[in-house]
Amino acid sequence: MVDHSYSHSPCIQRDEELGVIDGQDSLDASWATPAAWNDKINGGVADIDAVFTDSWNSGAASDASKNVVFDASTDPGILNRGEWIKFIGVFFNEEQQANAYFEREVAEFNRVESLAHEARWNNRLKTGTVKTCAWIEYSSWSSVWKLKYDQYKQDLCISAGLTPVTDAGATEQTFANATSLAAKIANVDVVFDETYNADPTTYTKDAAFAALGFAESDLKSSVLFLRTDYHVTDKVGGFYLTLVPVRPRSRGERRFLRTFPGTTGDSLPANRNVNWLAEGVGRPASVLADLVARVWPDDFEAPVKGCPRYFRDMRQTSHGALYAPVPRATPSARRTPIPEDFARRISPPTPRFQSLIVMPFDSD
Repeated sequence: MVDHSYSHSPCIQRDEELGVIDGQDSLDASWATPAAWNDKINGGVADIDAVFTDSWNSGAASDASKNVVFDASTDPGILNRGEWIKFIGVFFNEEQQANAYFEREVAEFNRVESLAHEARWNNRLKTGTVKTCAWIEYSSWSSVWKLKYDQYKQDLCISAGLTPVTDAGATEQTFANATSLAAKIANVDVVFDETYNADPTTYTKDAAFAALGFAESDLKSSVLFLRTDYHVTDKVGGFYLTLVPVRPRSRGERRFLRTFPGTTGDSLPANRNVNWLAEGVGRPASVLADLVARVWPDDFEAPVKGCPRYFRDMRQTSHGALYAPVPRATPSARRTPIPEDFARRISPPTPRFQSLIVMPFDSD
């Protein structure tokens, strides 16, 4: 069983719709564990081998011996978080596959990082400056503005050839008003806005600045203003299942995205179904590749349509729907070629495991 409302994967959504996976929301409107989830978990707990849950035990089984804490989202480093796939692999006797996957992910991450650092130094030679970045948030619950220093966010910035704005030893800096935060980041080149919004599909640039409480003109004129909600899964309607084959490639061979039509009848909350939350932890190389394409557009091509993207440029693009509704005229598979240069740097998909278990996760 799985809480598919947090899954961006169309494969999981389709399997839930077909009954291959039993789907059930693990949180209700008040963020409490609903009776329906507990009934399903505890009613069949004798047949469950493991319940993967978070460090808060959200949706945990009444039989504590079945609960397994999966806490990748609080691991500090961006590669450390991705390494948790090894932990998952142990439960499926897939250690070798998980280790191989992570090794490929690290190798691709390091390769993209090296190219990003070349772009950084080329830019410094041309302009005499380095690009900076900052992660910000306005919390309506506590009415404070934040400059966030999470380690994995600093890792991502540094690997992308950016210099993060931080205070040594702090995890975040808070501000009593929007003006103070705006002044702190006035000359920053890349700003990541993590302010909560219930529906990224309708969240515009103007709405983002309104929520933050300061104007676009308060920032650098050339600022890259990003949010981590570029790919939002369709809440209702048809979608394509996208599979990227992984096999040895001789030079000149082309890879393909194989797409198959499917449907989902559930209304899924858009603020949960974003690629950053569903895949960002397990695919650090893919996240980095998307970011460097945003930061260094003259040096990196953007991932082709249908491949994972995470960052939305609020000054230029609307949200993207990776699995957009499409006509269902034919059941045959369609193929979209991936250019040779991108095929070299696309990170491999997560390996498919042998069985299904309960996997409620928090949204951090």
